[in-house]
Amino acid sequence: MNNIFKYKKYSTVIFLFLLFLFTFIVGGLQPQNLDMYFHLKMGEVIAHEGKIINQDIFAHHGVVNSETSNMQAETREFLPVEWLFQVFLYTFVSKFGFSSYRIFVGVFTVLQVGVVYLLCRRIIRTNVLFSLILSLSYTLLCSPFFIARPHIIVYTLFITVLFILLKYLLYDKNYIFLILPITYLWTNLHASVFMAVYLCGAYVVVCLVASLTNKGIYLKKTKALTLLTVGVFLCSILPPEGLNAYKFSWMHYQYSYMVRMMITEWGPIYASPLLFIFYLLTTGIVYGCFFYICLEKKMFTKSLWLVPILILIIPGFFSVRLIYFGYLSFTIIAGWVLTQINISQFKKRALFILSVGAVIVLTVEAYIAIKAYSNVVIPVKAADFIGKEHIKGNMFNQFGYGGYLEYRLYPQHKVFMDGRLDAYFCCELKEWYDLVLSAKVSLGEVNKALDKTLNKYRISYIVLVTRNDPSGQVISSLLEDNREWRLAFHDDVSEVWVKNDGKNTDLFNTSTQYLSYTSKVNHKNKIFSDPSMSLTFTYPSNLNVTKPNNQLIILNDEKHPNEKDALLIYSTTVPNSKGDLNLPFAVVGHMEQAIAINKSGFDAKILTFSDGSNETQLFLLRNGRQTIVIRPPKSGSIEPQTILDIVESISIQH
Repeated sequence: MNNIFKYKKYSTVIFLFLLFLFTFIVGGLQPQNLDMYFHLKMGEVIAHEGKIINQDIFAHHGVVNSETSNMQAETREFLPVEWLFQVFLYTFVSKFGFSSYRIFVGVFTVLQVGVVYLLCRRIIRTNVLFSLILSLSYTLLCSPFFIARPHIIVYTLFITVLFILLKYLLYDKNYIFLILPITYLWTNLHASVFMAVYLCGAYVVVCLVASLTNKGIYLKKTKALTLLTVGVFLCSILPPEGLNAYKFSWMHYQYSYMVRMMITEWGPIYASPLLFIFYLLTTGIVYGCFFYICLEKKMFTKSLWLVPILILIIPGFFSVRLIYFGYLSFTIIAGWVLTQINISQFKKRALFILSVGAVIVLTVEAYIAIKAYSNVVIPVKAADFIGKEHIKGNMFNQFGYGGYLEYRLYPQHKVFMDGRLDAYFCCELKEWYDLVLSAKVSLGEVNKALDKTLNKYRISYIVLVTRNDPSGQVISSLLEDNREWRLAFHDDVSEVWVKNDGKNTDLFNTSTQYLSYTSKVNHKNKIFSDPSMSLTFTYPSNLNVTKPNNQLIILNDEKHPNEKDALLIYSTTVPNSKGDLNLPFAVVGHMEQAIAINKSGFDAKILTFSDGSNETQLFLLRNGRQTIVIRPPKSGSIEPQTILDIVESISIQH
C-alpha cells in the first residue's frame, strides 16, 4: 500500500515537472512583440531618471528640430499605468541580456499555470490527472498571451485573487487581506486593476444572494467582502497612480471606435471566422454541460459561486484581446463539470481518451494562434540606416512600429507615435484614423489625408513597413508619384523616404540604397554552379543564363535580350583587396559612394558611380582574393527583389 502511495506521489511530481517544463518552453518561445521595445525603453528612462515619467518624451508632436536630444518640445502628459512592469522588464534584461526576456516570460508563464493547477486541485477539487489536463489545456489556449507585456504578470495576479476569494467563500480560509497588497502591486503594473474590484464586488453579490437561504454565515461574509471591496478600490487609487487606471479605461472606452479599427487584437472576434467558431464551440459545449448538470441535479444555488466566472466569457465575443478571460472561464467550468460526472471505470477511460483528443485539438489551435502572432515585422535595417545616415527632421511612422524605432533611435530621433493610445488619442491617432478611413473611399482621399498630416507635423522623412502591412504599401505607392519625396532605402521589410526640404539633401540626391537580407529559395529557382569560376548561386527559372567567357555570366529573359537589360556577374581573383578590376562592361564617371552591407561570407559593399547625368550601381563582394562584381540591369527588366535574392544566394566553391 505504501509503495502504491509513493508511486502515485512520485508520478504526480514527475508529471507536474513535465507540465511546467512544457509551459516554460511555450512561454519562452513566444515571438517578439512590438510593445516590448517601448516597455524596455521606458523602463530604461525611468531607471536612469529615478522617477516615473508622465510626459511624452519620445514623439516630436510636429515640433521643428526634434532630432536634437536637448530640444524643448511641447508638454504632453500621458498616463504611466505600466511603469512598474517596464522597470521590472528593463532591470531583468539589462542584467541578463536581451534574449533573457524569454526567460522572464517563461518564469511568469509557469507561475500563472501553477496557480491554475492549484485552483483546479484546491478549489474545484478535480483529481490530479484532470488537473494536469486542464492546466495543459489552459497553457495551449492562452499561449498567444504569454508575451513580454504587463499581462503576463497581471493575469497571474487575477487568478491569485480569484483563488483567495474562493478559498474564503467555499472553505472558510481567510487570507483575503492579502488581496490588498496584490491590488496595489497590480495598480502600478497595468490599468486593468478594476478587474480586482470586479471580482470582490461580484462575490459580495454572490454572498448577498446566498444569504437569502443561509443568513448566518453568508451575511458575515457579505460584510467582510464589502469592506474588502472598498479597501481594494482605495488601494487601486493610492499614489503614485491615483485615478490613472480609471482615467485610462474611460479614455479607452471613449475612443473604442478608433481602437477597434486600428488594432487587430481589440477588434471583434467575428472578424476572424475560424477563431469565432472555435471560441463559440469550446465555451458553448462546456457551458451547455454546466447548465444541464445544474438543471438535472438542481444545483443552481450550490453553483452560484461560478456565476462571476461564467460572466467572463462575454467580453471575448467583443474583442480578440479579451478571449483570455473566456478561456480561463472555460478551464474552471470544465473542471467543475468533471467533478460532477460519476461514471464507470470504462467510461472514465473513454473520458480520458476524449480529453487527450481535446488537448490535441487545442494544440492545433495554439499553433495557429501563435503563428498568427508571429507575423510581427520589425524594421531592423531601416533603423540601422536612419542611425547610420543621421537623418534630420521629423519622422513619420505607422501606428505600432514607433516602439521599436524609439527603442533603437531615441534620443537622437523622435517618432511620430508609438503604441501608447492615451498619449496620441488627441492628435496623431486621429490623423492616422483619418488615413485609415480615407482608404475606404479612394486613393485620392488617402493622398489628401497623407499630405495634410505630413505638412501639419512638418515631416522630413518617412519610415514604412511594407511587408504584411497594406498601409505601408499604399503610402509607398503614393510617394512614388510625388516628386517632393525620394526613396532613400528599402529592403524586403521596410522603406525610408526623404523629403526635398533641404534637411537631407545628400540622401535626396543619391540613388536608393539596398541592404541584403536572407531569402528563401523555392522550387521555382534553378542552381548555377561552375567550379572553374568557384561560384554558385540560385536564380529564377524564367531567366536565361549565358557564359560568354570564364569570368562573366549574363542573366536575362527572352523579352530583354540586350546586355543593358541583363544582370551581369563578373568573377575574378585579385592579388589583394586594393587590386584594380578590369571590368568587362562600361561604368560611367567615377565612384561617389561605397556603402557596406551584410552578406554572409563576404566583405560586401554597394558602389555608386556617376558622371553627373548618368549613374551606375554595383554590388562588390570579396572573399580573400576572390572578387565578384554584380551589375544590375539599367532598366527595370528584373525586379529589385529578384536581384537581391540572387546576390544573397551567391557563395564560393572551395
